[in-house]
Formats: sequence, structure tokens, C-alpha cells
Amino acid sequence: MSNATTSRILALTAVTAAGCLVLAGCTNTPVASSPTPTASGPVADPVASSSPSPSTASDETVAVVQEYLAAVQDERFVDAFALLTPESQALVGSAEQLASSVGIVRPEEAIGFLGTDGVIASGVGPTEDSTLVTAVRDRRADAWLVRSTTEGLRIDDAGVPPTGGTPYEWVNPPIGAEEGDGAAAFDVDAPASITFTDLSQDAGVEGPGLVGYPQQLSAYLGVSKVGAEAASADTQRRWDIALDAAQLGADTTPLTVVWEVEPGSNKWRTSTAAVWVQ
Repeated sequence: MSNATTSRILALTAVTAAGCLVLAGCTNTPVASSPTPTASGPVADPVASSSPSPSTASDETVAVVQEYLAAVQDERFVDAFALLTPESQALVGSAEQLASSVGIVRPEEAIGFLGTDGVIASGVGPTEDSTLVTAVRDRRADAWLVRSTTEGLRIDDAGVPPTGGTPYEWVNPPIGAEEGDGAAAFDVDAPASITFTDLSQDAGVEGPGLVGYPQQLSAYLGVSKVGAEAASADTQRRWDIALDAAQLGADTTPLTVVWEVEPGSNKWRTSTAAVWVQ
């Protein structure tokens, strides 16, 4: 092979190598491909954007709540009752009583939460085996505690009887008793607050009742825990929840309180107010 031929081969090899470097290093560094676009589904992402990589456990708890909402939506209260924790089943009594309870999600609300405008999110609950799942649509919000039981994941959603004294009510936002409208603007000049009445002081009432008079309470704005402070007066206890107005806006955010009816009973309850500022 002549020197001229050798020079031409070396030159060609150098050009080829340089070309590989320009083209993302040839096979050593693969060229990134454009992501394949995915079509948006008819139902909103079940986990809020604050949790972009939900765990399998979060997916499962959201799925249980969605199943529960679907049962309520179709007024299949026997199926909905079966998805409650044993403790909530004991508080409710039966599927028929669940259907008539005040404070549980109603069919028209379930339809909205499961629809394209509904947003369902999940976060850490007050105990190691619990998850708080929230749902929002328009000016409606609700939340459920999902816990591990011997039967699998189950939901705490007991409601209260449609008659009798009102054991608790929201003061700010001023939605009133549990059977109230459920939608009112939040007063940013005062803390969020909910009051409980000690019904055990009434004649003929013994023990903690169906709701209790909580000495401990956990509060959540969305799925993030926030502080709550109690102030008692005679037979009523008010829990104040300090909210940062900068975290709120015209969009609805669920504000949820979670408590145990009696310490050690494992009977958990939640109450949720839809919070927004005008």
C-alpha cells in the first residue's frame, strides 16, 4: 500500500470518527428519542400534582376510595358499606343507615368527584397504617381515612344520624352543622375553627357516643398536616387551625380534621370543609 493511499485512509477514518462525535457519540451515547405523547383520559389524575410519583400504596388507597365513590354514585350502599372499616361499620350500623346518614358523601357529590373536573389526592394519615384521601370539585370537598385491616384496605366514613343534637360544626368557614350547605368563603382574618359539643353531659347519654369529644385532633390543608389548638369552655370545645392565607386562593382546598372517637377505640372520624378566599 502506497503512502498516498495510507494517508487517504487515515484521513477518511478521522472524518468518520469526528462525525460520530457530532452525532451524539454514535453507539456510546444514544440519541434521546422524543417522548411518545399520551392521550388525556376522561378522568382527572387520581393523585394531585404535589405527588408526581405516587407509591403503589397511594395508588391502592385512591383506588379504594374511587370504588367507594362509584358505589355511592350508583346508590349501591350495600357495596359501599362493605368497603368501610369494621369500626365505621359499627358506628353506622347497616347499609340502610349509611344511606340515610348525614355527613357522608352523597351520590351527586360522588359523580362530581369522579368526573373530569374532580381531583383526588392522597397523603400520609395520622397513624402509620393510614392514608388521607381528599377529593375536590368546584366548591365541594371531602376526605376519607383509608386504613389497613384484616380484610384489606378499608375506609372510615361514619357520618352522623339524621336526627338528634349536632355534635360538631364548622365556624370558619361558616358552613355550620354537618348537615349544612358545605360551601362558604373562608375569613382570612380569623383562624379556621370547628367546635364540638360534649353530648355526654346531656341526660341519659353515657360514654363517648358516636362522635366523641376529642382531646386530640389532626388537621390537614389538602393532604399536608397543619397545626390545631384546642380551647374548651363548659360543654363545648373549639379547635383553631392557623392557615397561611398565602396558601389559599379562589380555588377550593379541602380542610380536614381527623380524630378518634375515644382514645384506643380505633374508631376514626373525619370532617372536611371546602376552603377558598374571595
